[in-house]
Amino acid sequence: MAHQYFAALGGSPRAQMALAHRHLTGAGAPASCRAAVLYYEPAASAAVEATRFPGASASEDAGALRPVEKIRLGNLDDPSDGQAARRRERDVVQYYRYSADMGNADAASAVGALLHTGAKGVARDHRAAYRYFAQAAAAGDADAMSHLGHMHANGVGVEANNETALALFRRAAEKGNAHAQYGLGYMHLSGFGMDGGEGDPAKAHHYLSLAAEQGSAEAMFHLGALHLRGEVPGIAKDPAKAFYHFTGAAHAGHATAAYNLAMMQLGGSAPGNGAAQLNCRNAANLLKGIAERGRWNAPVERANEAFREGNLDAAYALYAKAAEAGLEVAQANAAHVLETLARRAGTESERDERLALALRFHKLAADQGNARSLLKVGDAMYYGRGVERDVEAAARVYLRASRQRSAQAMFNLGAAHEHGVGLPKDLHLAKRYYDMVLSTNPKAFLPVRLALWKLAAHAKIVETLERWGWIASASASAGASAGAGATESGDGSSDGASDEDGEGKGGGVAKSARAGRSGFWFGFGFGGRGSGDFFSPERHADLALAGGLGVALCAVVAARLVVQALYPARPRTDRGEATRE
Repeated sequence: MAHQYFAALGGSPRAQMALAHRHLTGAGAPASCRAAVLYYEPAASAAVEATRFPGASASEDAGALRPVEKIRLGNLDDPSDGQAARRRERDVVQYYRYSADMGNADAASAVGALLHTGAKGVARDHRAAYRYFAQAAAAGDADAMSHLGHMHANGVGVEANNETALALFRRAAEKGNAHAQYGLGYMHLSGFGMDGGEGDPAKAHHYLSLAAEQGSAEAMFHLGALHLRGEVPGIAKDPAKAFYHFTGAAHAGHATAAYNLAMMQLGGSAPGNGAAQLNCRNAANLLKGIAERGRWNAPVERANEAFREGNLDAAYALYAKAAEAGLEVAQANAAHVLETLARRAGTESERDERLALALRFHKLAADQGNARSLLKVGDAMYYGRGVERDVEAAARVYLRASRQRSAQAMFNLGAAHEHGVGLPKDLHLAKRYYDMVLSTNPKAFLPVRLALWKLAAHAKIVETLERWGWIASASASAGASAGAGATESGDGSSDGASDEDGEGKGGGVAKSARAGRSGFWFGFGFGGRGSGDFFSPERHADLALAGGLGVALCAVVAARLVVQALYPARPRTDRGEATRE
């Protein structure tokens, strides 16, 4: 941390981000939103400053930053998947280039945009982009006209010429193009290309409003700036309208608008100004998002490339550096690489060490809202990977993940309630969670349907055993659980007090549930480490499928026996046909 402090004093954006993240989360430093803002602000300011240079933007929008390519390794089965995706991407670009060379205006405009921004593995080449835009504009493409207008206005790839830019903007604006309308509005506002160099605020406001209605981030930003300052005749100063337009532009990815939003939050000029701490947190998150888009985070792209090439050690080193700066995707990817390395570990101690480190990164990513990492944390607690096994804590983590609409977490909670692993045995709650999985992810129809069939069979067996008196009834178990909970209330309350959001209350409930489960002798995974391992959350889809197939097979065999009993085989004639009576 001392190295990060001195590097931050020296102006290193990555060090500033690392210290800001520490103060924002309280990881190794005092939790202080104000300190986090003080460190995030210079990094965000440097990122915004990069948008001021002509040609440095991702499009003709000067406030847009070229995003760092962020790939989530958890969505890839192996590195070859990423390589295949990159090959498909290159094939698509090659196809568009071929179509553009054959005279397709839409393809020419698309290729020009790729060359202008340098995206999808295409090197930035403004002159080549200009040629493709000119080809598409000659065929009447409004987007290409707008791009050409901005290139002429900023002198990117061609000599600056305001008159040519104005003519192109007007042609494209007549076709309803939002970027051209923004260009016209800006030129009327600044007076560029106008007779006498005098601007027209009324016309500028008109064109900017038209472009903003179509979602132009630049237009919304300039409208916000006009209302914030109130220096232009005919446009009143209105912080509420400024905040509204800045918000729309920030949601569209405009870095300068997001920066101004953060400053309004910190300065207390935001409408409906609430608690100062809340505004500080919002401002910190805005500045964090801007800083993470700076090009100093490009090592994440090199890490992606190293992972594709199978160099996991280099990929981990690069991801870990970015993770320390607070990049959520780098934290999740570092954990994924460590889990892959753990599977290749030569010794068990080395494996456990890597899993423990992976769990740390998953926890960091989960704290930033990564539901997949939260699910991984729950699995690690359930199986004891990198941490002491605790099925009750795992159930609480799955509950947190389910609140983020994680279908897998809901399925795990349903299985936990069905078998009483980490949660009280409750078949009704189990069915509710299984139903929630289906409403959240309709693609899970088959495993959920099979799980529901298994649950129905489970409930029928329990009902039958209760009727025969072989196991205690649900009411009797509830009474026993209540008694056990009363005797152990002190322990249960102390467990619950240490957990967040009241989720720790499950500790005391689970203790009483174990007392009730002791009466179940029929082997359905009630209690015990062995049964918990067998009915593990990750295996429930397979178990449901196997159980469903087993039930179906038994049904087929039973139906065949019934048919054979009702309709015995008849003797056949020499011709192989059944005899008729």
